[in-house]
Amino acid sequence: MNAETELKFQVAPRKLASILRSGSRGRDLSEQALVSSYYDTSKHKLKRNGLTLRVRKVEGRYVQTVKANGSSGSLTRGEWEHEVSGPKPDLKQARDTALDGVATEKLSHKLKPVFQTNVHRTAEVRRVRGSQIELAVDRGRIGAGRRSRPIAELELELKSGHVADLFRLARDIERKTEAELDLRSKSERGYRLLTREGEGAQHAEPIRLKPELSPQDAFRVIARSTLRHITTNADPVRNMDPEGVHQMRVGLRRLRAAISLFDDILPRASTGRIKAELKWLTDELAPAREIDVFLKESIQPITEQDVPKRGSRAIRKTFSEQRMAAFRHARDAVDSGPLPPTFDRCGRVDRNRTPPHR
Repeated sequence: MNAETELKFQVAPRKLASILRSGSRGRDLSEQALVSSYYDTSKHKLKRNGLTLRVRKVEGRYVQTVKANGSSGSLTRGEWEHEVSGPKPDLKQARDTALDGVATEKLSHKLKPVFQTNVHRTAEVRRVRGSQIELAVDRGRIGAGRRSRPIAELELELKSGHVADLFRLARDIERKTEAELDLRSKSERGYRLLTREGEGAQHAEPIRLKPELSPQDAFRVIARSTLRHITTNADPVRNMDPEGVHQMRVGLRRLRAAISLFDDILPRASTGRIKAELKWLTDELAPAREIDVFLKESIQPITEQDVPKRGSRAIRKTFSEQRMAAFRHARDAVDSGPLPPTFDRCGRVDRNRTPPHR
């Protein structure tokens, strides 16, 4: 088994090429056409068990990959790869993988392709201090039935070395390209496209903490889960979805609460800045949430009562205009907000294993 540790970013298509040019310095780039089919049962048994089964065609070969989700919010997943003879899964090659427990003969007859990705990948390996990190730019589409979405993303995978260097490279690229953190895997995006989920506001997922986790590991799991809650609501906020605004604010408050709870094991120099960034964005979103609630809970009931229509319409019009302005302000705040830097600073606890200085 390999442990896959990676970060993904959504990048404007026009800026994808500049990412590789900016740091290549003559290094070799590899280019591949990757066609990947993801398999599951009609009831999505693999997904329900936290598993992904993929067969990818690359350079005339077929490679089967099994992936197991890590703990809630984790950047690291178990990964098992085996070459297979054709485009369909071979469960005999899934022995001694996370799929082994469910890979029965009955399952093999129920598996079917549920969605597919077709991407052109340009990649290189960069050295950051003592670490090797693969930087891959993917362009293409993900399709499920008649529905499809474009793919324009950057993937950073730690091949060897330290997680700290992964964050360091991510921060540098984010500054230059305005790349936006996206904690969803391609398989997760495929399932959401398949089931038409994920287009609106996203609620918090359960956080599962094991008793044997250290305080540092527990914070890392909680922080990444809350950051996932925050970042997956960025598009709903841009689309002026009231519930998206509410859920992002919930995620921001959850992360601030986690930082306060784990204050004793966090770097003191980072804590204040992180909380200030989170509070800033929470405050920027507040008017949109407050005016939306006021309209629904106070103004709407008035307009439904036996009151002069002209007056109630004027009140509603005034606050509706204020609501629209507040949602535009929230959208602009998200586009200029501090989410990737905050993610990097939260990630620094990965390498901060020493007791805090008091």
